Amino acid sequence: MLSIDSAYKYLAKNGSETLIFCLLLALVGFIPVFGGLLITGLLIRIISNTINKKEGIPKVFGNMEEDLMNGLKLSVFHIIAMIPFAILMIWSFFSARNTDLGIFSMIAALMLPITILTITYWIIIPPLIANFAKKKKFSAFFEMGKMFKAVFSNFGLYLKYVGICVLYSIAVFAISVALSFTVIIPLLGTSLMLLVSARLLGEWHVDAIKK
Repeated sequence: MLSIDSAYKYLAKNGSETLIFCLLLALVGFIPVFGGLLITGLLIRIISNTINKKEGIPKVFGNMEEDLMNGLKLSVFHIIAMIPFAILMIWSFFSARNTDLGIFSMIAALMLPITILTITYWIIIPPLIANFAKKKKFSAFFEMGKMFKAVFSNFGLYLKYVGICVLYSIAVFAISVALSFTVIIPLLGTSLMLLVSARLLGEWHVDAIKK
């Protein structure tokens, strides 16, 4: 169940595994392309494990092929999701060339649709990722109607998820800054926050999707 202390209990219960996971995740993050795909795939695995009631911290290299593939699928989805932004930018560029509108008028005209798209993405993309983590089908990324319904049928729960993520982010950031002289702590902090956010997203999905 989604709560402020649920993620902490998850991390504390598997203390040594959490430390090893965060350390390896920080190191893997320095590897171009491969590192990003593997980290993304591992986060999907954490979400999936949470939804399917599987406890424990996953092994970083435990199922590398599947994790890399899931990371690649999420990356492709993000590229597809950026198409509306690209269309807006291209349209505005050619509109500015073919009219007397100046650059500032063009930017002003773009502000509203870009703001609407950004807010929409901010709300819907995490639930779509959780939906994919559960079903492991690429088509799950596009079940927007189902996910919008899940979010807005209990918007308070979604705000609770966002609020808890923010609180953990502030706490981890504060600790990382306070111990920045150690170098390793800020790196572990980033990995820890990724782990926490994935766990919380899985918990939100469990509470929001009853079927």
